[in-house]
Amino acid sequence: MKKGMQLSARQRLKINLLKGVHAVNKLCLTANNIAPPDYLSTPYGGGSYFETGLHFFTHFLDLCDLKRDSQLLDVGCGIGRMAMPLTAFLNEQGRYEGFDIMPLGIDYCARHITPSFANFNFQAADVFNAFYNPEGKQSVETFRFPYPDASFDIVFSTSVLTHLAPPAIENYIRETARVLKPGGKCLHTCFMLNVSTLEAIRLKRDAPGFRYQMEGFMTSDLHNVEDAIAVPEQVFRSIYRETGFDALEVYPGSWSGGAGPHLSFQDLCVAAKGKG
Repeated sequence: MKKGMQLSARQRLKINLLKGVHAVNKLCLTANNIAPPDYLSTPYGGGSYFETGLHFFTHFLDLCDLKRDSQLLDVGCGIGRMAMPLTAFLNEQGRYEGFDIMPLGIDYCARHITPSFANFNFQAADVFNAFYNPEGKQSVETFRFPYPDASFDIVFSTSVLTHLAPPAIENYIRETARVLKPGGKCLHTCFMLNVSTLEAIRLKRDAPGFRYQMEGFMTSDLHNVEDAIAVPEQVFRSIYRETGFDALEVYPGSWSGGAGPHLSFQDLCVAAKGKG
């Protein structure tokens, strides 16, 4: 640190919190009692279980006003990457709820996280997805999140909207607004199409490889359309506006190969629910 540079109280708090979370994660990794085996991690995108969770934990602090007693909903919670660092942060008044359409991860989290952290709950959602849950009975376009209105301070999803077409995205963002408290924050990751990203796609610089134009979106695979989906930015902005959110903040990801710095690989959408 440069001489004379002072840290704010919030910066000092963040550093101390991250140190604590890192220590807990290191202990869990050493004990190998929470980190899932590779055969479970791979279907949910692979990557480092702990590093991914810590990466987004900092976003919840910086962008979503995360507090120790916050009530959070993880839409598409997978195998608990986001839940893990939160176990070292939330106090007894805080609460984490997560749901996912793949029962394998839900079962793992329910057996390895909930027994030690009673305020962390996981449940399966029987929603159809041609790739991830082909036996699902409920439609993603009409699925209702299994929680009451105005239940959460923060609702987030990581790499969920990237697998949904616009009608399903609209439903998930509308449901996000329904279960958020007035003034609550949401964070979703996605792939946005705009002038910059369309040029990257034209030059084949985008990592997902969006090459196929569908009705209202682009996909990287005609045989598995939901593998990766990109939607026009104006569609996202319209959906957030029409579902009751205040001004949407967009943080471009590195997926399109544009100049950084980037907060994440996918684009980040952050918005607050209106208080009116």
